Amino acid sequence: MSAQPEIDRRRLVLLIQVYVVLLVIEGGLRKWLLPSLSNPLLLVRDPVAIMICFLGYRSNNLVFDKYIRSLFLLLAGFVAVGALQLINGIGGSPLVIGYGLRTYLLHLPVAFVMARVLNPPDIRRILMGFLWTALPMAVLMAVQFESSPQAWVNLGVSGHRGQIFAAPGHIRPAATFSFVNGPIGFFSIAIAALIAASVERALSWPLRIMGWVAVSLAAAVSGSRSFLAAILGVILVGVAGWARGRSSKLGRGLAVSAFTALVAINILGSLDTVREGAEVIQSRLDQWGNGGLGRRLMYDYETIKWAIVDSPVLGVGLGAGTNAASALQGTRVFRWGEGEWPRVIFEAGPILGLLYLIWRVWITFAVGRAALRISASGALLPLLLWGACATSLLSGQWGQTSIQGFGVFTLGLTLAAGRAASRYKAEVPVAEQRPAWVVRRAASLARS
Repeated sequence: MSAQPEIDRRRLVLLIQVYVVLLVIEGGLRKWLLPSLSNPLLLVRDPVAIMICFLGYRSNNLVFDKYIRSLFLLLAGFVAVGALQLINGIGGSPLVIGYGLRTYLLHLPVAFVMARVLNPPDIRRILMGFLWTALPMAVLMAVQFESSPQAWVNLGVSGHRGQIFAAPGHIRPAATFSFVNGPIGFFSIAIAALIAASVERALSWPLRIMGWVAVSLAAAVSGSRSFLAAILGVILVGVAGWARGRSSKLGRGLAVSAFTALVAINILGSLDTVREGAEVIQSRLDQWGNGGLGRRLMYDYETIKWAIVDSPVLGVGLGAGTNAASALQGTRVFRWGEGEWPRVIFEAGPILGLLYLIWRVWITFAVGRAALRISASGALLPLLLWGACATSLLSGQWGQTSIQGFGVFTLGLTLAAGRAASRYKAEVPVAEQRPAWVVRRAASLARS
């Protein structure tokens, strides 16, 4: 029997590991080590993504199912629209339109290759890497939070001074990433892994406490409401998984996770940095309570409606609304606001733009539905990982490389974990998979 399929699989696993390492250190390279190469380093993962897709296709690990076929139809549509934009002088240079094409579609096939090549030991190694890295990442965020906005540790991309402020004298720490949205994606995966490992009792107590200390510290100093919303979203999805299966095992695991989180919060509560960070977060949450959230939702709704009505049929140019394109054109601004949906609709036009957004909505809910169904058998990891990537898939600003990278990578982990759980479900007797209360009820009905 040929060993080539396993050799190809191992090569793909190695490339996937390189992909995630570059995702985590990309911002550090752009800020601290190679600031003069900041713009080229935006594309540092692109060659790896191309290699994953090529080797995945050659080894039959990139299967043309309904998701990939529809994705490639969209790719053909984007190429055609991009060509028409160039011919008609719409948008920016070919470089900008090329950047727009890679933003939409280059990295998405990586997730589907991950689904087929990552086995449970590979998934565990990746998730354990996130857990072991979480505490150093959180400590770095605390140092950045306490440091002056002009300090070296708070450099922005290309070596520029300054980050986004959370409060006077405090920035929103970005850790090793370019912006604070990087830590959001990182810690969303970390907390999904932490809860799932607690349910499966796959972590020692010291590592559990260390993980919760890391998540709590990062949340306290993040200065970001989105950070808290992302963490809370993963936790609520975990509770939904427990409610779906009513498993005593899941219930105990979630209770242990809650207890460990309280211990971690009490450990950190005496630190001045944490108290100060909590005050900053509270002040920003108060803005939501005073109508800020409603105003933001109404603004997003009006912006999307305006985009659909006012955008030209061919759009204004692929990539034109991204920060990278703005930098190439000599400006650094958010065009058409910060929302992803208006950007896509304006860039690609209302027809193609809405089709692409509908595809993202479709795959988000299709994967979420499958993960929820799998959770009934006690496998909570796919649902937790889906909770970590759902927002990015639906409305994440994929013109920003960290958001797109974590959205794609977490989707790949979700699909891989779901595939592994489905295989387990097929191999293990049904009675052993089902929650204890279901088994007891079925035995009682059988006797009667």
